[in-house]
Amino acid sequence: MSAEKLLGVLREIILNRVEKDTLVIPSLPEVATRCLELLRDEEVDLRQVSKLVERDPVLATRLLRHATSAAGGGDASISIQQATTRLGSRNVRTLILDASAQQIFRSRDQRIASTARQLWEHSLAVALLSRDLAAILGELDAEAAYLAGLIHDVGKPIAAAILLEAERASDKSRFTLTADSWLAVVQGVHRTIGVALAEKWHLPEAVTQAIRDSSEFDSSNRHSLGNVVCFSNSVAKLQELYPGTFDKEDAQALLMVGRSLLGLDDDVIARLSSGLKGRVTTEYAA
Repeated sequence: MSAEKLLGVLREIILNRVEKDTLVIPSLPEVATRCLELLRDEEVDLRQVSKLVERDPVLATRLLRHATSAAGGGDASISIQQATTRLGSRNVRTLILDASAQQIFRSRDQRIASTARQLWEHSLAVALLSRDLAAILGELDAEAAYLAGLIHDVGKPIAAAILLEAERASDKSRFTLTADSWLAVVQGVHRTIGVALAEKWHLPEAVTQAIRDSSEFDSSNRHSLGNVVCFSNSVAKLQELYPGTFDKEDAQALLMVGRSLLGLDDDVIARLSSGLKGRVTTEYAA
């Protein structure tokens, strides 16, 4: 089966599942869900959040590492409660969503495990760039920009899992998968899944809209969150932080359009791009 026909089949399967509300979207872990419920209250008691985080060793370790890093090295022996207070509710919320999203980009299937990791690194790059750009523009919520960048491609590994499911259920002679072929197929359907996940995880509407709009620029709303993510996506690709192949000329054209819409100069773009791979490596290790 050709990639084009496979795309049509996969799109039909996914849209049908979305319509019937049978598309399996990963849920947030229990601790993450309960923490985020508390953090929706602007006057949340962070001591309650700390007690929940203590029940998840992986999340607790990550929170401590980020809190220590935020203090420039600081005291490595701080408690979970101290770390939570140091980071603040908004940063803790972003960290929890970050850790939860990363789990989606891990695959037990060796055929896509490496590509899934590269997708996560790409998503981290777009998230970091989006947050930096939002801060530079000064009109957008930097943490919302980070989340939108982080989640913008989350539908790809979910679509890949559905594709593997379809492959196992079919005659093996009909089609085979390679990293490039599954990327080509899921590219056409992942946005729908990403929006569905953002809605299920109750992410801010601005984040959901940015995921929906991030494949192309909106000239009617120049400094939109979707435009920031679309621009950051192009920068990340041109910095070779993207799995598989992509149209370099198309990415460069999008970069120039975004440069104009967002009112950026070459110096700003150079600063955003500088050391990006190193920042992603550091963030991934965290």
